[in-house]
Amino acid sequence: MKHEHQQPTPTNDEPSGSADLLSRSGGLDGSVLLRVEQACGWLGIGRSTLAELLATSEITSVKLGRARRIPVYALREYVDRLQDDA
Repeated sequence: MKHEHQQPTPTNDEPSGSADLLSRSGGLDGSVLLRVEQACGWLGIGRSTLAELLATSEITSVKLGRARRIPVYALREYVDRLQDDA
């Protein structure tokens, strides 16, 4: 009988499809820069909340042409600060 490996089911505190989005290698696919939608999904916030965090420099971002990207390290630093303040 052949056993298939099953992926763990994401919990409510994880975005669907990403058990370890902010792994040491970067994003889920190894990326270092995330799209705004990806960052929102991982943090569990909306675009307007992320826009406010970017405007107040609580989270840093970079521009690639016309595209806005969020460095993985910026999300890690933001979450670390939230934990420190808790």
